[in-house]
Amino acid sequence: MRAASDALAASGYDVVDHIPPRFEEVVATWTAFIAADIRVLTPAIGPLMSEEANRFLGSFVDAMPAVDLAGQIGLLMARQSLIRDWQQWFTGVDLVLTPTWTQLPFAHGWDTATRENMLATLELMRCVTIANLLGLPAARVPAGLVDGLPVGVVITGDRFADDKTLAAAEVVETALGLATPINPVIP
Repeated sequence: MRAASDALAASGYDVVDHIPPRFEEVVATWTAFIAADIRVLTPAIGPLMSEEANRFLGSFVDAMPAVDLAGQIGLLMARQSLIRDWQQWFTGVDLVLTPTWTQLPFAHGWDTATRENMLATLELMRCVTIANLLGLPAARVPAGLVDGLPVGVVITGDRFADDKTLAAAEVVETALGLATPINPVIP
């Protein structure tokens, strides 16, 4: 994150450390939305997925309360309120820079090994939920290696600011991107 913000600053971006409005509510609202979607879609998609994937999604859905029609309407209203607050916030800010994951990559299979790991995985991916819930343009770009593991950042822009988002992503990727792809290690 620091290297990405330094690369943006070196290219003329005014980088400030600021938490976007109602960030935790964005994450919670996305989580409730996606759990409701998965609950409804599981009969159709379950047969197409691996046992691990079904166990992962099943643990996730089981951890979340079921959402009825009134709850779904409440989620839609919460989403609209969050969109409004973020649009107002973006009048003074061009972009948001976050890590792709909040911790270093985990070992293959860790996320599906236990229910606790599955719930921890949801916490690790919190920064990628913003654009999905709020309908914002976002670019995920490599930002180098930490302890030999690839890490990335997410650059999220205001609605219809795809050009600004992609321009900033290009700056970060040019400065920090990996010179060659990582060779995957398959267990």
